[in-house]
Amino acid sequence: GCRLDGTFTNAEMSAHWFGAKGDGTSDDAPAINNALANAGTATVTLDNRRYLVKQPININRKGQRLRCAGTIATKSGCTALQIMAHNAKIDINRMENLAKKGKKPQEFTGTAILFTGNTYHVDLDVGSIEFFERGLSFVPEGIDGYGYAGSQYCKINFQIINSKYCIYIDVFKHGTDTFNT
Repeated sequence: GCRLDGTFTNAEMSAHWFGAKGDGTSDDAPAINNALANAGTATVTLDNRRYLVKQPININRKGQRLRCAGTIATKSGCTALQIMAHNAKIDINRMENLAKKGKKPQEFTGTAILFTGNTYHVDLDVGSIEFFERGLSFVPEGIDGYGYAGSQYCKINFQIINSKYCIYIDVFKHGTDTFNT
């Protein structure tokens, strides 16, 4: 046998270690979220494959890191990536809504990336976002009962957003004409 003592750290952790398949048909969101929850300060990596998500990937803790060399895809019209954290770094090659077949842009569904809650100091780099109703969506929701929320000091780089609404900002209470305070 082999005995290891001490503290061990990884700079990177593959989501495949937690069950992600990247086959374009299996729901990889639970495995990716599990990897993010257990990564500590390590970067969760996704290979150059298609990762289907049927529920949001959640960046919800300080300092989380995610790097995807392939595609994060959804076909359910859901939110693919939800960010509610600070000091996070996210690098994604491509995000795609697979439910686009035969649809016009005004019929696209889902949100590629949702910034919500009190999100700040997020470094987001995404190559392309395609075929979503909302590409980058900012919908602040109050926290701790105070209503103080928003996205500040975020650095967002992208090359292509091909969506009904490329950048969507909702400072009202989910489409109503009253502020969410």
